[in-house]
This record gives sequence, C-alpha cells and structure tokens, in this order.
Amino acid sequence: MALLDFFKKKLTRQKLSGESLDGHAREKLTRLADGSPRFGEAGEPRRTRPAVDPSRRWQAEAEAKQDDRDAAPVPPVREVAPAGASRTAGILLERPHITEKTARSAEGGTYVFRVSPIATRPAIRKAIEELYHVRVRRVNTVSIPSRAVKHWRHPGHRPAFRKAIVTLEKGHMIEYV
Repeated sequence: MALLDFFKKKLTRQKLSGESLDGHAREKLTRLADGSPRFGEAGEPRRTRPAVDPSRRWQAEAEAKQDDRDAAPVPPVREVAPAGASRTAGILLERPHITEKTARSAEGGTYVFRVSPIATRPAIRKAIEELYHVRVRRVNTVSIPSRAVKHWRHPGHRPAFRKAIVTLEKGHMIEYV
C-alpha cells in the first residue's frame, strides 16, 4: 500500500505543479487516486486493439517498421576497461601454468594457462585480451587426462585439467610474477 500512496502523492504534486502527463499515466494515476478497480479486476471491461482496415494492413505494418528503423537506438560507446577487469576471465582462466618449460616459452611470446574445461578458443582469446590488454595471435588447447598414481601403497589419481597455450603478437607480453 505504501507504493500506491507514493503514486497518489506524485499525482497530487503533479496537479499542483501543473506538469503534463501522457494519457496512459494520467488514467492510471487517476484510477489509483479514485480507488477504482485496476485493469483486469472485476468491473472493468477488457481493452482491445483498434481495428485496422484489412486493405490497409500492409501499409500500417510498413509504417511501423519504418518507425522502428528511425527510432533504432545508437549503440553506446565501449570504454576500455582497466587492466585486470574482465567479466569472463575469472571464470574461464583458472591460473597461469608455470613450469620451467613454460617459463622458457614465455620469453618467445607463448604463455600457458590452466582453463576451465568448458572454455572455448574464442572465449579464451577474448578473456586474455580483456584481462591483459594484449593482442592474441593464436590459441591452442590441450585436455590432459587424469593419471593413476600411488601414494606409498595407496592408489590415487591426479585430476584431469585443460590448458591453453596462448601465442601473442610480436611486441606484446604478459608480466605475471
């Protein structure tokens, strides 16, 4: 009820200030203020769409399409996110896969990351570019299967994982400590 009181107060404020309302808003607010039943409740007839002459229906549809094209929203300008800000990177990229071999390959511009099993190459490319602000030349993925191991005499396994080998364009590099 507090919400309805808010709208009643808004209606009285607009009446006092002399602001103009569009027809639908005026009708809705006056119904709330009068205490009359809302749309769909008992006592109010159901509204129908205005009838269109069938011979002019194609013309009305063409005008509606033209209005939609004219009123098409302009896409907003994308701002560059600060380095380290990405929506998908935290989900797709688990961590850098750092070994002696990957440390040597990083000098040549190839970096290795552990990624989510559901990560795709285009998604990995986008996440790396957003997170580190670099240009990715190529992404290769490898799924490493789980391995059976023994801990003393007890059987166990190493979990399976997926890694992405990311090659950057010349002149780009990623610094992770």
